[in-house]
Amino acid sequence: MKQMELRTIINQFEDKEDATFKENILVISKGIQERTIAILDLIEHLDTLLTNDHASKRDLGISILTEVLKNISEDSLNKQQLEVLAVFYGNKLNDHHQVLPAALSGILSLIQFKDFPGEQVPVLLNLIHKNVPCQQQQRADRYTIYQIFEISLKLHKENILEMKLEFVYIVLTLVDGERDPRNLLFLFKWMKVFLDHFSLQHLTEDIFDVLACYFPVDFRAPPTESSITREALSEALSPCLCAKPEFGDSCITLALEKLDSSLEIAKTDSLKLLTGGCPTFPISIYLEKAPEIWSLLQKEILTNMSDNIRQQCLTTLTIIISKISEGRTDEFLDILQNILDTLKGNLLPDSKLFEKSSQILLYVAAGSEHSCNYIIKEVVPILTNIYSMTAYNSQKSIIVQTLVEFAKESIKFNKTLYLREVPELSKIPLLCLEILSYEHNSRRVGFDCLTVLVPHLAVETRLAVYAALQIAMFSNERPETRNSYLTCLKSAAIAFPTEVKTNILQNVNCEPQLIDSLLSSLIVLVHLKEFKDYVINTFVEALKNMELSSIAIKNLKCLVERFKEQNNTRLLKELITYNILDILVELVLRKNSADNEVSDVSKILKVVISPQTTDLQIAIYEKYFESIFDKISHCDLNLVIMDGLVSTLRQNVKVDYKLLNICRAFSIESQKDIVRNTACELLANLVNKKDDDENLAEFLNKTKDMCSSSVVNYSKNTVLLFSWITKALLMRNHRCGLTWLDWLLQLLEDNRDVPEGFRIIMNDYSEALSLEVHCNKLALYRQKAFVYVTNKIIEKYNQSKPEYLAALGYLLEFTPQQAILLQFPKISRFVMLSLEKNKEPKVLIVILGIIKMICNTNSALLERNLEDFLNRIVQLTVFKESMRVRMEAIQCLTVFSLVFPVYKLLPLKSTVIYTLGTCVDDKKRLVRKEAMEARSLWFLLDAPV
Repeated sequence: MKQMELRTIINQFEDKEDATFKENILVISKGIQERTIAILDLIEHLDTLLTNDHASKRDLGISILTEVLKNISEDSLNKQQLEVLAVFYGNKLNDHHQVLPAALSGILSLIQFKDFPGEQVPVLLNLIHKNVPCQQQQRADRYTIYQIFEISLKLHKENILEMKLEFVYIVLTLVDGERDPRNLLFLFKWMKVFLDHFSLQHLTEDIFDVLACYFPVDFRAPPTESSITREALSEALSPCLCAKPEFGDSCITLALEKLDSSLEIAKTDSLKLLTGGCPTFPISIYLEKAPEIWSLLQKEILTNMSDNIRQQCLTTLTIIISKISEGRTDEFLDILQNILDTLKGNLLPDSKLFEKSSQILLYVAAGSEHSCNYIIKEVVPILTNIYSMTAYNSQKSIIVQTLVEFAKESIKFNKTLYLREVPELSKIPLLCLEILSYEHNSRRVGFDCLTVLVPHLAVETRLAVYAALQIAMFSNERPETRNSYLTCLKSAAIAFPTEVKTNILQNVNCEPQLIDSLLSSLIVLVHLKEFKDYVINTFVEALKNMELSSIAIKNLKCLVERFKEQNNTRLLKELITYNILDILVELVLRKNSADNEVSDVSKILKVVISPQTTDLQIAIYEKYFESIFDKISHCDLNLVIMDGLVSTLRQNVKVDYKLLNICRAFSIESQKDIVRNTACELLANLVNKKDDDENLAEFLNKTKDMCSSSVVNYSKNTVLLFSWITKALLMRNHRCGLTWLDWLLQLLEDNRDVPEGFRIIMNDYSEALSLEVHCNKLALYRQKAFVYVTNKIIEKYNQSKPEYLAALGYLLEFTPQQAILLQFPKISRFVMLSLEKNKEPKVLIVILGIIKMICNTNSALLERNLEDFLNRIVQLTVFKESMRVRMEAIQCLTVFSLVFPVYKLLPLKSTVIYTLGTCVDDKKRLVRKEAMEARSLWFLLDAPV
């Protein structure tokens, strides 16, 4: 670039805000980058600006140079050029305050150049300190200064470290008095790095005081900086206050002072300081402050109502005990004894402080193995003695639970511990066994405790546990107690599989009436490789026994559902190798099974077959299809078994169309609800998966013709069939989907059952058409159907036909919120009509729920017609036919009072309060409760704040 061109460009600069400013900067930067312009030539041509008598012109000149530096690469300038620039910018720090922002920004860019001479960094930092009163600058300029210091330490560490205390003093004077949270967050994060690199010597107290003045952090973020939170500042400040061992005494003193305040944030931050200093501060400080720390923590744990603060105090206690136990000095033992002496008097189960005191001791025990052994030696004998003197079983259970918690702490420090090795712990298992003879709650506690202890028991004690487990296996326990027993059984089986087999399972002489208890117990063991064969063979034998088969099927369903929850496809496949499918199919086909039994077998088949490979599914299908199909004509309930076989097959397993034909017939003609519903869902499942070929088209046309013989006399069964097929087609985005939806819409005026068909279509929770059973599923099929149907309702609405409004209600129930919000302006009139004219409680409940949702997400959609909606909702607060409708309507009024502007609600205030006065006398307590809350809010609507 020629000198004349450079002069021309520079002459074009008039103002930093000018539209061409950035463009010209980029042109100059490109020239320097390509070495057609020398940086010193640029300075020379800027001379008239840089030496101008007006500060604004000098600011413009400096800004041009600074912006150029920002836009060139870090290796564009050599050491000599950078040294000249460093001297130049250093001199500018003594210029008019208007020039300072650009000069500081230039220095920030300059020190980041690759070849910047490190010896110039201390010079520049001293000049900033001497000439720029940091806290008198604008926030952004202070931030630039802090960045200069951060980058200097990062890129020029050796030169900075040579400054020693001089750098520390400069930093101290710079940051002292900073108040802006954005700058503070930056400073706190950098100060930790700074403190890690410098010895503070005689400035230690000054640096700590500068930081401590921000503790505890309490501020409100500016609206534009919502990302800066109190928590973020607190998290950044704490490591700074704990960064130096020399801060220890001051830091702990500060933390204890603020912990004793009434502010929750002060307590929270203080507890962070107490624990944050543990890795850094010497043990001697914590030992010295231990009595005061314990006194304050004890007070908070025993008296503070906040669970959060109490838990933080307990965690802090554990960490500090861990810290001071490192020395294992006499002082440490004195501290533990002091804690014990304070709490021992509370260790009575009827004491109000029993739970909190025992919890404190548990957290003390968790601090270290040394503290754990000491606490157990002192506390466990006390609790054991109290147990023997306690008359109430419930209190004995509490004591045993507490004793086991102490045993757990000991086990954490010694995973291979046997309780008999610790005299104080040796009696605990016997107490657990003893409370098994008490009432249900005590037995539940006993099994929960033994679950933890059983891997750590001596063999003679384990034998007693096995005997108790065998008795419990056939006891009539409450569900929660049985769950505890099962967990204990599994724990024992994991730790000692051979002993459990020998002492529990091989001794079982199970009578038919007890087989249910045995099988439900074995379910928890099937995942353990030592028990798998035994468990499955036991199920197989029970299935083969006609007398036991119903119970076996019920428990087998629970077993495979557990496999499914745990995604254990390996065990599901292994069940097939045990001929489970053969046994089940043969059993239900030759036995006159009850409906629930057939449903359970169908469910088992689905769970087992669904995850299998295509080849295995084809083999299963070919093996069983014909035999089941032949039996359907003899007993239509066998269609439910066929559903179990076929509905979870993958799409490339070809199912014979004769099954679709029989499903179509049963869905209309069957007298059994279970068969009819299964036929509809299975038919939809198959239609969804079938190849889109001539066979499917022919089947759909024939089904349509069969159903269309009489428009007026459509039965409810026909409508359900129509709805399920339509759903199947829409889900796979089939070209006939909207055609079938149109046919369903045509029936609205002629059949009162049609609206519920739309509920079937929109309900996305049907297992029969889920991805889990390998169906096609268009991601937005419900949104597409909703928009299509609502547009048709708007177009064809007949006010003499309430079915239109009912259809809208059923559509809304399962439509995604976003689709409702987008379509609401179009359908709002019909929503109001539904509130006014619809008398179907299910529909009204749905619509009122939608209105609440809109209030909370986009209330502007209701605001234009607010009065119309309010009037209709007020009428529904006294809807006689349904308590639920009344409650939903009142809840809507509550939400309205909280969401909408007061001036828009005031015209209806008296009407709402009068009607709610009637609701206050409603015969249902729940309605009265909702009405009282709503009426109070409307009363206070325009009350002065």
